[in-house]
Amino acid sequence: MKYMKAELARIECDNLSWMYNFG
Repeated sequence: MKYMKAELARIECDNLSWMYNFG
């Protein structure tokens, strides 16, 4: 569960970073 939570957090961070770079 912790691993999955960490993965989701990492993916969300990457997504926000991508949106920031894209926008």
